[in-house]
Amino acid sequence: MSVLHEAGRLRKLVLKWQGSTESPENMKKLKDVTNYVVDFNMKGLHKVEKDLVFPWMRKELKEKFEDTKVYQAYDIILSQLENDRKIVAKLGTDLVSAVASVL
Repeated sequence: MSVLHEAGRLRKLVLKWQGSTESPENMKKLKDVTNYVVDFNMKGLHKVEKDLVFPWMRKELKEKFEDTKVYQAYDIILSQLENDRKIVAKLGTDLVSAVASVL
């Protein structure tokens, strides 16, 4: 929820400045906010998901479902979620790079 909230604040900031003159102060603030959202907030969430949530879910699901087919179905879903997390992480890295390139 925190990442979603902060990404919404970043979006509002960009929309507020859309069409205005790029001042050095605004560009510095944009860089700082983007770094906070991506490098701090999102990376923290991804680390928790990668190191704790997904391994824990796999372990719990394997223990709960004796039916291998049910576990395999959940494993496919978890793998897709992990893949989506990697895609979002790449988008975040691309965003930070794009903002840095205009400074």
